[in-house]
Amino acid sequence: MKNIYLMLSGLVLVLGLFSCDSLKDTYAELDENYQDPSGIQELSITMGDDEYQLLEDVDGAESIANYKSFSSEDEAKTYIPYVLDYLYPQLGKGASASVDYHIYSAIVSNNEYSFELTDADYQALGQEEGSLDSQWDVFDAVEYKLANPEHLDLVSLEYVYDDGTTVDTVIGKIARYNDDWLLADQPTSEEYAMMGQSFPNFSSRTTAKRNLAILLDQKYPFAYEGDVKAVVFTYTYVPSGGDRVFEDYLAIFEFDGSQWMVIPDLKVANLKFGFDGSQWVPDNTIRFTLSSADFSLIGGNQGGDAGESAGNYGNFDRRPTGSAYWSDEMILAGINFLLNTNYPSSAVGQKYLITYAIYDGGAGTEDIYVIKDSSGEYIYYEE
Repeated sequence: MKNIYLMLSGLVLVLGLFSCDSLKDTYAELDENYQDPSGIQELSITMGDDEYQLLEDVDGAESIANYKSFSSEDEAKTYIPYVLDYLYPQLGKGASASVDYHIYSAIVSNNEYSFELTDADYQALGQEEGSLDSQWDVFDAVEYKLANPEHLDLVSLEYVYDDGTTVDTVIGKIARYNDDWLLADQPTSEEYAMMGQSFPNFSSRTTAKRNLAILLDQKYPFAYEGDVKAVVFTYTYVPSGGDRVFEDYLAIFEFDGSQWMVIPDLKVANLKFGFDGSQWVPDNTIRFTLSSADFSLIGGNQGGDAGESAGNYGNFDRRPTGSAYWSDEMILAGINFLLNTNYPSSAVGQKYLITYAIYDGGAGTEDIYVIKDSSGEYIYYEE
């Protein structure tokens, strides 16, 4: 009997160990699929290979699945809901998802301009000698000739440059990157040859970007992390049935602390979506929880026992028989006062999902979901 007891005890212990592991897996799965009873859940996902693959059989999205990126924000707004539907079928109305995705945004020149500085231009720029002698002078000249530049505009500027020893006529390439001007490097014939090119051009943009990064490593080894360089190289190709084409191609590089890296054509962007009860839609909802200061502001505006209670205790008293009772109408009015005070410039259509503390005989929380209407008032948001 003693041996049987020991055997059974060991079996129970082993089963217990297996049960613990099994329960861990079960709880992990439950946590993964947990749905807030209020129907409000915030998700954060990044589109990876598996997520893009879910679009393979969706009409119109085959290329997205293939290239694992979107060509525009509108395209992402259209097709990301398919992914969310598949991944989170259990969520209820009010759920939200913040989604990081990849968008193809090729670094190519936007508008291209060509200017030649005249004697009158030099006079207007205060260059009495009729020449420029620093890159800052070049930037001033570009600003003078092009009043409203846009991101990735490329200017070809012909000017006289005096470096103190020689005076030369230069055709510079100046690129607008974000809000700054960059005086672009232009590879010389010798540099093209050093990069393995038989002619002063590239027929492959991928090869060009790779080789130019190595060239910049050699030319600017003492750059600081975050430094940015523009390079304009000659790209050549033969269109179907046409003659060979030669064109300027703009590439932007950034120094990462150890080497120059081309800024990629694929960028990570973010969109927020909300589930309206039947489908995922692009969402501008701002979510926050009322703070003690918020309750004080709302309570001070309300006044009376209810206002004093909210300010003192940092909650809304939801007991209908009490003198400090906050009704639904009072809470909506208080939220209106708070939002119009703290966020007076919110646009019509802006939504807020606000969590607030309550007391109904015990501590708890409630949510209010509002949207700003055309009159400037916040009303309950309902689909």
